[in-house]
Amino acid sequence: MIWFLFVIILMGILLLTSLYKFENQQFCKLTGYSYLQVLINKKVRSTYNLVRKLEKVKDEHKILWHLKLPNSNKIIDLVFVHPSGVYMLNFQKKTGWIFGREQDDEWVQVHHKDQVGKFSNPIVDNNDALSFVNRVVPNLDSKVVFSLIIFSDKCTFHKIEINSDNVDVIKTNHLTKYWNDKNQHILSNNDIGKVYNALTEFVEITEVPKKSEVKHLPVN
Repeated sequence: MIWFLFVIILMGILLLTSLYKFENQQFCKLTGYSYLQVLINKKVRSTYNLVRKLEKVKDEHKILWHLKLPNSNKIIDLVFVHPSGVYMLNFQKKTGWIFGREQDDEWVQVHHKDQVGKFSNPIVDNNDALSFVNRVVPNLDSKVVFSLIIFSDKCTFHKIEINSDNVDVIKTNHLTKYWNDKNQHILSNNDIGKVYNALTEFVEITEVPKKSEVKHLPVN
């Protein structure tokens, strides 16, 4: 009986410790998601893992989540402001083999047994996000604004063709290395702060919209 009580108390302490750590993480402050939602909701957990990887980037940076484009029903899920530039993150939770070219209207995912599915070109979807940032951030060179398409580690790239210098397509497990390998610092800490402040007013986290109500740019 004593051992049972000891185990219960220990589990309670561990749970409270985990909750305390979670509530002090950037993800909780950014999104408003609860610890329970991370545990039981796969999509929330995917977003959590993505933000946690971004937090490990060494250089000074800022993360903005859930930006609503003015006069539009479109949402930008994540913006990452880094010394090397401003990145519009388009997170694709896809599985299977991925095929796509930058100029195509649709990309393709193929599962085993020849199950083929089409989805809108994430690069094209992200163009509105790029235009939005260039429009609302004063004196920001469009050359430092990038479109970064991030796919789940559960997929395999079979044929991805990208032509533009400001577009990249990678997987989640390459995120931290992607920025840590960037040695060219274009934006100062002051510049990063200005971009962050200009975009903050478009952040909406009071209520996470349902998929049926809002068309998301980065999340399908």
